[in-house]
Amino acid sequence: EVASLDEDAVAPDGALQALYLHADRLARDLTKNASREALFELVPQLSPAAPPFGLAVGSWRTIIDRAQALVDRFSDGADTEELAGAADELGSVCRPWV
Repeated sequence: EVASLDEDAVAPDGALQALYLHADRLARDLTKNASREALFELVPQLSPAAPPFGLAVGSWRTIIDRAQALVDRFSDGADTEELAGAADELGSVCRPWV
């Protein structure tokens, strides 16, 4: 399944690159508050049905799931090892596409 041709149904410009960038920064240093705040702002804007142009819906859904899991772990006050692991997972699923 590939991205929709509906121009109104695409991810915000640069969303995939931003997810990768912030995940990478957080995986190396969880004190990067700007990256954490950026994820808290970006993730709610993302829809599994509206991937970046050319990206398969299934791949995008996996990326959003990992991003939401990272945001949820921050919100739940998870320990640093769990947070770093979630950030690394998000970076890993984004890496092939950036």
